[in-house]
Amino acid sequence: MVLPCKKSIISLCFLLVIFSSKAQKITEISPPEYIKTIEFWDSQSRNFPIIFPQERALLEFDDLSAVEKDYYYEITHCNADWETSRLLKTEYLQGNDRLRITQYTNSTGTYTPYNHFRLSLPNEQTQFKHSGNFLITVYEGSGKAVFSRRFAVIDPKTTAQMSIKRSRDMSQINTHQWVQFSIASTGISVQNPNNQIKPVLLQNDRWDRSVQGLKPQYNNGKQWIYRYGSASGFPGGNEFRYFDTAQLRASNSAVQRIELTDLYHHYLFADLPRNNKPYTLFPDLNGRFSVRSQGTDMPEREADYTWVHFALEAPESQSGDKIYLIGGFNRFQTSPEYELSFNPGSQRYEGAFLFKQGFYNYGYALVDALGKKSEEAVDGSFHLTENQYTLLVYFRPLGAVADQLIGISSVQGTAIDP
Repeated sequence: MVLPCKKSIISLCFLLVIFSSKAQKITEISPPEYIKTIEFWDSQSRNFPIIFPQERALLEFDDLSAVEKDYYYEITHCNADWETSRLLKTEYLQGNDRLRITQYTNSTGTYTPYNHFRLSLPNEQTQFKHSGNFLITVYEGSGKAVFSRRFAVIDPKTTAQMSIKRSRDMSQINTHQWVQFSIASTGISVQNPNNQIKPVLLQNDRWDRSVQGLKPQYNNGKQWIYRYGSASGFPGGNEFRYFDTAQLRASNSAVQRIELTDLYHHYLFADLPRNNKPYTLFPDLNGRFSVRSQGTDMPEREADYTWVHFALEAPESQSGDKIYLIGGFNRFQTSPEYELSFNPGSQRYEGAFLFKQGFYNYGYALVDALGKKSEEAVDGSFHLTENQYTLLVYFRPLGAVADQLIGISSVQGTAIDP
């Protein structure tokens, strides 16, 4: 028998290490049905938390199984495109992760029993040594991943200016918004801005509505200019709808009636499609939500869960289209848990979903038989819609193996230029 030489074994092991460390594209894990009301906010209550130096983000969630469980968290560093980076954990974390979430409490005075968990980042055991994108994954004690959420840590080294313009494309002039911006370097050395600078545009902090891969069109000293048209354009969408269940027993402008059986049931007034109606301005939270309960001092553990009933006055689709409820509460994802069903008796789409008391923005999305998602098919799209746009500036130094987040700028849709 011929034994392989030591050099061959070393080469094989090196290849295995390289293969096993290959970057992977990550996506958020959706929670099971017993995990509800995942809140992950920074100091500005963004849908996508961004942690500045000396600041913290707060992750909270409820376990409706109401069984004592241990939950742990793990943190992964990612590049601007959400591929896992090649950094070792000791290069981006100081301290440890894979630790138990020790701050939790039981619900009190609610029809629905639940355990409320809370984790702040950074904390005494876990600090960040590297900026950039991160994924936090929450595990059960058995090692099973329960859910994950994206967030970022920033080390500001650039400034940026942004503006929102009405589309110049006549086919989109009434429906789309263009975002133009410039980036100024104040604390970095850039030799190749086309490859080292990686800007990302987000609409309402949503990564499912992002623009990436833009290159500077020209520069002015240490300022890089991005004056794209449709390449940095977004459908304006529409203002989000809302409901408010902070008062369990009182109806309001969104709630038509309330019933109490095993739990409270809040029946909302039926919604109409807005894709063929004129734009109407009214304030919203850009898809976010806020847990609150009137008459309680600690809504995180005293707010109850209610069944909220939705109805959309639309004819039954004959082509296999499906209608979903979306919002910040489910990361705007069209998951089966939030699908509405057509009711032949009422001739409309209906659904009842469990929500913790509070104020919620929501909308509807249509998914056709080919799996294409459209929010505009139900709610329309208007260039006047008040959206928030955020510019994230990522940077990779020459020779580095990971992206850094070095800049941020935001602008509200009320500042649309004609």
